[in-house]
Amino acid sequence: MIYFIYYRKESTYSTQELSKKKKEKSVNAIPKESNLTEDRIKVATNVMLISQKHHCDEHERPCYINNTNHLHLTSQHLSTWAASIVRFISYYVAQFICVITCYT
Repeated sequence: MIYFIYYRKESTYSTQELSKKKKEKSVNAIPKESNLTEDRIKVATNVMLISQKHHCDEHERPCYINNTNHLHLTSQHLSTWAASIVRFISYYVAQFICVITCYT
């Protein structure tokens, strides 16, 4: 059996210094469009496309419809699905480029 022991280092900052640091670091939880990486832009684009394609008029939100069953798609579902698409495409594009460069 393996046991993990975590030690918490005591803070040497006063409460005033900590509140000052929090104010300095406080940023909006929603990232600005200009600060997104190329992969995050692709994920965001795919989230919008998936949301549009699977929009359910009955529930007025994205749903995955299988016969008569509706699975409500949350933002977590959409972002996970979109990120999987981006990773899948990136992986196979890299494999394709590798094959092309190896045989030329």
